[in-house]
Amino acid sequence: MIEQGEADVIVLWKWSRLSRARLDWAVAVDRIESLGGRIESATEPVDTSTASGRFARGMLAEFAAFESERIGDVWRETRERRIRNGLPGDGRARFGYSYSRERGYEIDPASGPVLAQLYRAYINGHPTMELIDELNVGPHRIANRSHRNPSGRWGLNTLMNLLKSGFGAGLIVHHGAHLPGAHDAVISPAEWEAFNVIREQRANRPRAERSTYLLSGIIRCHCGAAMAGANQMDRGRARPVYRCTRAMHDHSHVGGSIVAHKPDTEVKEWLVGLRERLNEKARQFPAAPAAVVDPAAALRRRHDALNDRLDAMSLRLIGESIPLDSYERIRDQIVAERDGILAELRRTEVRSSVRPVVMITDLLSYWDRTPLVERRQVLRLLVAKVVVYPPGHVPRVVVDSPFDVHEV
Repeated sequence: MIEQGEADVIVLWKWSRLSRARLDWAVAVDRIESLGGRIESATEPVDTSTASGRFARGMLAEFAAFESERIGDVWRETRERRIRNGLPGDGRARFGYSYSRERGYEIDPASGPVLAQLYRAYINGHPTMELIDELNVGPHRIANRSHRNPSGRWGLNTLMNLLKSGFGAGLIVHHGAHLPGAHDAVISPAEWEAFNVIREQRANRPRAERSTYLLSGIIRCHCGAAMAGANQMDRGRARPVYRCTRAMHDHSHVGGSIVAHKPDTEVKEWLVGLRERLNEKARQFPAAPAAVVDPAAALRRRHDALNDRLDAMSLRLIGESIPLDSYERIRDQIVAERDGILAELRRTEVRSSVRPVVMITDLLSYWDRTPLVERRQVLRLLVAKVVVYPPGHVPRVVVDSPFDVHEV
């Protein structure tokens, strides 16, 4: 307003109300006074036309900065004390919990089970749009109200920030790390681990996440190369296609592209068929025993073998039959391989707990409303790859899945 000539004086309650930061305060004062305006305080009158007045104003501004730093120190000490006691750094409300000074955070009998169910539904592949719709009905929306969100409406970021915080798993976050909290968890450590594995699987291809194509990251050409989504000009109009990356670069074979809507539609139809086949199998064998083949058994055996080898190497070191540098080099290789197998073992155990029929039903029910990114995420849990063959080959598209192999 001063720049536009609409005002010539800014009136403050106190000088500290302009800013408590030294640099911001100095820049603002210089900017206003260079325009011919001035600042006045209603409760701390100072004659800034004199040197002593400007000195007094500067001292008041310095005191404001000191007060800001002092308050900051108090809050830092408070947060550190809360963290040491297993409490989050701030005392804001947490969905699923009630809070009192005497007892701290306790599982809320109404929203606590809902929080636990959110984790389990996410692990089992339910679309987040379905979860958000349920949360935006009735008391759960009211429970999410705050000064930042007066409507209480749930969104994707609100839901995922709640789950990723790990508060429902009995954890608190400090400097980006999860630490044990003083409150009880609504889910087990195994469920927390499963949630993180599923979330990692859904987001393990960041480049594909930015794509606007449904099958990015899982569609393959018959030559084995990945296929990339692109817009191809046809009679002056752009149409989405999937193109073989190898054929694009070296023209190694023909038939390296396919109109995108064809495999997209056929994968959706395959999901419908897979649901029917799994339901039919369940009707035919309602009491079928669990699978004899354990996909994680080989990983466990390999993990145990590496532990045995590491123990044997340690004994040889103690017996001085192997140099220390050789031991350290081989030890690091074994530990790295063992950690990789352990991570794959956890992913395999989580995948074995996925209920494909429920996941497919939910995905199809919310297909049009579910964001493209999330449809891809759920498809990755159900589909290993989609292979496209050139024209003249039957079938044209093959969906490879751990639950089914089907030719479209």
